[in-house]
Amino acid sequence: MEPSIGRIVIWNHLGETGNKSPAIIQNVAEDGTLRLFVFGSRNWFIVETRDQGDGPAMWNWPVRV
Repeated sequence: MEPSIGRIVIWNHLGETGNKSPAIIQNVAEDGTLRLFVFGSRNWFIVETRDQGDGPAMWNWPVRV
């Protein structure tokens, strides 16, 4: 799957093992950097990242059920 504006992804919080939040892709830059609007448990915030995976400060696609 290719990232595109409006798609939902999962953000893995930095330094918080196992803590994940839903996020919406706001922008996809030419170099592959994503700007994500993250819905945290207590607030929302914006991050920019290129790293896809399951580690801290990475994004990944939600599991299909």
